Amino acid sequence: MRAVAVASILLLSACAITPPEPAATAPPEVALDADPNNLQIEIGRYSALLGQVVEHTGVAYEHTASDEAGEGAAALSAQLFDAVKDYNSVRAALCASKSQSTYTAIRAASCSARFRPGWTDRGAPSLQTIARRSHQAGGPIIGLWDDVCAEAKRLQPAEQKDEPVCPME
Repeated sequence: MRAVAVASILLLSACAITPPEPAATAPPEVALDADPNNLQIEIGRYSALLGQVVEHTGVAYEHTASDEAGEGAAALSAQLFDAVKDYNSVRAALCASKSQSTYTAIRAASCSARFRPGWTDRGAPSLQTIARRSHQAGGPIIGLWDDVCAEAKRLQPAEQKDEPVCPME
């Protein structure tokens, strides 16, 4: 009986010494670049990507944004709004297009991908806010571009396989 008690005490003390499990940590946030020059390049890149989508798919859309260059947070914010507006216009034109059957799967995927960012102020938010918004807008824009470029690469003639399909790849 005494041996059972000693064994129980040893077993319980071993459990008490067991270190606690580490607490779950939140995933690290994406480091966003709020440098105005880098934001200008990033936001401008979205227009170039959408241009390649238009080039490969043959869709037409109405670009209604002003092409005036400005400086500062207000100008960057306006350019980002214009890029989102262009994405939604290209996406809508792609969904409405029936002419190129090779992009049918992309059309189907894009038709449910309208980007509604939830930010409506066109004022001059902070550069950090613009960087966060640009990161949010980049997901659907780059996703559409990536899908279109992958399909264009698949359709590329064998003799051109070594040539880049989308120069920004």
